[in-house]
Amino acid sequence: MEAQANTFAAEFLMPRKEIKASLYGLSFAKLMDLKSQWKVSMAALVQRAFELGTITDAQRRYLFIQFGRRGYRLREPAETDIPLERPELFNELIETHLRDLGYAPGELAPSVMLLREDEFRSRHLEKNRLRLVG
Repeated sequence: MEAQANTFAAEFLMPRKEIKASLYGLSFAKLMDLKSQWKVSMAALVQRAFELGTITDAQRRYLFIQFGRRGYRLREPAETDIPLERPELFNELIETHLRDLGYAPGELAPSVMLLREDEFRSRHLEKNRLRLVG
């Protein structure tokens, strides 16, 4: 089951048709560029390259050994970090329901968000998040 999940995730995040041509002639510089483009780890790119037959098992092992020597197995280079995305539309939907549609947090929490009201308030209404206006 885990193998099926990994296969699905790889195809979902790095579709064969779109990525295969990019996975030839891998170098660390190229892996860093591909990481920023595809928003996956360099290790995932190497594994995908192996699965798609653009590198051999020996090349894959060599790259993973190099990852280990450079400390990339635990932490890939900071300059390749993928920026966190902020869910703007989600917050707008909550705000619209509260402000424009007249829902109360106690109504949205259990029925829509599947949360207790206190959880909903702490996750979505407090600390620089949405403000209940009205």
